[in-house]
Amino acid sequence: MVFMRIVSPCTAGIRTTFIRMICSMMLLVSAAAARNLAAMEAPSFSASPFFEAARGNALEYVYYNDKFLSELIWDMKPMLSAGMKADAEWRNGVSISVEGSLAVPMNTGIMEDSDWFNLYYYNQDTEKTNFSRHEAELLYGGSLEALIGKTFKAGGGGKRDISVTPALGIRYYRWKWDANDGYTQYASDSGEDVWSEDLQKTPISGTGISYEQQYLIPIAAVRAELSFSTNLKISTSVALSPWLYCYSIDNHHLTGYDYHDIMTGGYLLEPALAVEWTAASKVVPFLSLKWTRIGGLRGKTGEINTAANTISWSYAEDGAGPGAGLETAVFRAGVAFSLN
Repeated sequence: MVFMRIVSPCTAGIRTTFIRMICSMMLLVSAAAARNLAAMEAPSFSASPFFEAARGNALEYVYYNDKFLSELIWDMKPMLSAGMKADAEWRNGVSISVEGSLAVPMNTGIMEDSDWFNLYYYNQDTEKTNFSRHEAELLYGGSLEALIGKTFKAGGGGKRDISVTPALGIRYYRWKWDANDGYTQYASDSGEDVWSEDLQKTPISGTGISYEQQYLIPIAAVRAELSFSTNLKISTSVALSPWLYCYSIDNHHLTGYDYHDIMTGGYLLEPALAVEWTAASKVVPFLSLKWTRIGGLRGKTGEINTAANTISWSYAEDGAGPGAGLETAVFRAGVAFSLN
């Protein structure tokens, strides 16, 4: 069966504009890169090891009648990572950067799972029916990103130099958690119709749920940089995407059901601020802070009964299916080393 996502004319227009912008930037950068190769100009290279600390949440949703049927919040409080970034830059301002990072397997906080099952049974969504709370154990996590850009001098002079760098590229995220131990509070277990904090808590031992998210995200970005003669640089940037691809797997070990979610659309918005200081001719320490928000993803879910080996599908077009999101603040500290 072919799955097609329905988009509004407004969203379609935004995506068309985004695609045109990317094509224009690709032509500009490709022409500049071709001139570099023709002239056999050697770029300058740098390598930047870094450490990151992320704080926020990975979000998982289930919809019914286009309303929340379930919401699972996976903590990143914090999620710690280490990585490396490599840069190549030509004298005419064309640059290519590639980076990757790996997260430390660790407890990243808690996972909270909420359900509004009265929406499904009685078409009433105002009151929560189920709640559970568990330890969130990160099994693995990582990211990859590649960007190509072109720097333009925007003025300045004297003790200050201003530049602007538009760029385009692609980013990949992947992480997986186990929800361990904790407790459940189900209204039906206590003979109630809605959940309350006073409901009896039923302890859970072991792993109840495993959840994995993967994102593939085309990105357009622009960075403005202010350089001072005192070897200090301050930059601000924003990255965005009006279309993402997300694939997630939710394993419910206690009930024997697996849920495979395929989602597209949505958006990414990511403002950032960075500071760097040239400590020596080829050594540049830096600090950065960025805020990343991903939302608006919808798609289809394949529900697999692992005992009977059967599968059924639910779709966003029917008001059902999955959703996903991300809300994080990421602090990065590192050192850039010039290699030539």
